[in-house]
Amino acid sequence: MDQENQIFQLAYQYVNETESSLYLTGKAGNGKTTFLRHVKSNCTKTLVVVAPTGVAAINAGGMTIHSFFQIPFGTFLPDSSDYQHFGENVINKQTLFSKIKLNSTKKKIIQELELLIIDEVSMLRSDLMDAIDTVLKFVRKSHLPFGGVQVLMIGDLFQLPPVVKDLEKKMLETYYRSPFFFDALVLQSMPVLYLELNKIYRQSEQTFIDLLNEVRHGRLNQNHFSLLNARYFPGKEKTHEQAITLTTHNYKAQQINETELNQLNAPLRTYIGEIKGDFNEKQLPVDLELHLKEGAKVMFIKNDTSHEKRYYNGKLAIIEKLLDDEVWVRDLQSGESMQVDRETWDQISYQLSKTSGQIEEKVIGQYIQYPLRLAWAITIHKSQGLTFEQAIIDAGASFAAGQVYVALSRCTSLDGIILRSTVSASALQVDPRIEGLGKRWYYNIEELKTRLTQDRKGYQLNRIRKLFDLSGLYQGARQIEEMCHQSKTLPKLTEARQMGEDLFHEATTLKKVAEKFTEELNYLLDKAVHSEDIEFIYPRIGKAIHYFINKIFQDMVLPLRNYMQQLESTVKIKKYVTVFQEQELVWSKRIDLMQTASYAGKPFLSVDILLDTRPLQPLNIPSKKLAKGESAKQSLAYFLAGKSIAEIATLRNLAMGTIEGHLAEFILQGELDIDKILQVKEVEEIKEAYARAEKNSTTEMKQLLNDKYTHGQIKCAVNHLIRSKEVELK
Repeated sequence: MDQENQIFQLAYQYVNETESSLYLTGKAGNGKTTFLRHVKSNCTKTLVVVAPTGVAAINAGGMTIHSFFQIPFGTFLPDSSDYQHFGENVINKQTLFSKIKLNSTKKKIIQELELLIIDEVSMLRSDLMDAIDTVLKFVRKSHLPFGGVQVLMIGDLFQLPPVVKDLEKKMLETYYRSPFFFDALVLQSMPVLYLELNKIYRQSEQTFIDLLNEVRHGRLNQNHFSLLNARYFPGKEKTHEQAITLTTHNYKAQQINETELNQLNAPLRTYIGEIKGDFNEKQLPVDLELHLKEGAKVMFIKNDTSHEKRYYNGKLAIIEKLLDDEVWVRDLQSGESMQVDRETWDQISYQLSKTSGQIEEKVIGQYIQYPLRLAWAITIHKSQGLTFEQAIIDAGASFAAGQVYVALSRCTSLDGIILRSTVSASALQVDPRIEGLGKRWYYNIEELKTRLTQDRKGYQLNRIRKLFDLSGLYQGARQIEEMCHQSKTLPKLTEARQMGEDLFHEATTLKKVAEKFTEELNYLLDKAVHSEDIEFIYPRIGKAIHYFINKIFQDMVLPLRNYMQQLESTVKIKKYVTVFQEQELVWSKRIDLMQTASYAGKPFLSVDILLDTRPLQPLNIPSKKLAKGESAKQSLAYFLAGKSIAEIATLRNLAMGTIEGHLAEFILQGELDIDKILQVKEVEEIKEAYARAEKNSTTEMKQLLNDKYTHGQIKCAVNHLIRSKEVELK
């Protein structure tokens, strides 16, 4: 982290040490991407990164908004009963709830979420921001903005705006002042801090920095207009090998690249990318079929991940040699040759750790391809985030606000710019509503520093309040109680139901005690906010924490663990064990949060009284049918270990007759003696019945014996008699 960048440090402190939501902006090359990476690597909160588009999500190391929240594509109208009047691709709150398909894991992730990072937020529309807010409130069962989640919005409104079609614009105008994210209804009801990074990393020439700043705001003075348009050299772009053309439309860039490639007198080679796992083909950063020729101008679209750091995102090169499995390029700046290796892009999802309960990134798919793209031309939109030494800019017919600024700011110097046409004042379009945002949300750095102290204190106090919100613990115990009551397959069912009732009773009692204590807690914390001496809070809160962690551990965690240990190797109960283990983890995590809680750096409990809440090792619960013979072997192992047939049946959640059938097979094979199951006189009695029976039918023999023995006992005896050749097989 740049220790001299005050805004960078201040923004990170707000993200990591407060609950304040903020919009982090800055000119191109100010370090917004660097800040995002720093937060991802260092922030202690449970966080998720999302972005409006697939490419932006891949670059940010996150997921698309629609994928993570399962929000359908279309226009979201926050309060519309006649939404259907507008067409099929329009949804309101009610239809949104009916269409989102969030599984239990995704719901738990949203419930655990503390920080939501939205990258490239300038492309996010106001209605989609409100849809995010609606989903968060719904899943988290909270009326607070974004369901109480802190939101970090990163982007630059002076670059590319959200896309709004004419019909959508008409619908949105009914509810929103503008389509920009900052006019979402949720953001009108909450404070948002506005922080602007102001240290330039991409450019060093002050005149060019000043010129870019004026272009950004659409107010270019006459002197800077002359300087900029002096970069117009008719015809020079044709002979400039080291420059890339930035143009407004995709078809223009594609046409230029195809024309230049076809003019090369060299064989065409195609390199096929490799998709592993689940990777959305619409989000591929490089073509699946990459067509190259020797002499082609290319651009790296990824930073070199090796220690050599030979290239960066946007670096230009010329294809020097192509082989079946080798690509060699010549660096346009240094002239050095290098072999390019295939790079890997990850498609991620989020999951909850089974051991810590924390949100973790999970790679669900990968795309492997050479990190190259034809680079005679590229659209201004796709150039976002790239850095060029030299560029030919064709933005005279710029069709979207901010495009001229994006194009110019890709360059490291004014001398590196070659204009294909002069830039007119009309091309420097800036929406006045964007200019007004700074006035609505802006805080100067001294105000932000002062506010940080108070917000940090409020965040710490709110974390203490949340420690004693036991509604989640109560809901978990209620779920277990209901499952045990409705179950017909759990081993020791009476014991299981009693455990469920006891856990729910204990959770109900603790919830009431916590609610009563919260009244006292609020008084203590409100007093602490306005007091310099806060020592008075430690004894009382420490005593309460000690009471709750011991009650939760002794009366909830341990009874649940004791019952779970009896389920080892039991089949057909996976859904129950999953819930039991999830709740054990949730309750243990609650204890850990309580016993490690602190305020102003001072813990409430001393280290010597902390509980060891590490969860049980995962139980061996077979999820699939065992291979033939394996189930019988498990029954035999339990039997030889001293378990009774009834105990084995309960432990394995199988019928006693099934267990007896398993043992009968081993008697026939000579691996088990009959005297471990039946006495000699009992075997003789069954032998007589076998002699009288017309066929080898346990049902017939059972009737002859007046139901004195079970089918399994009879089968065990008969198998013993057959093996010892005392009877003939009928």
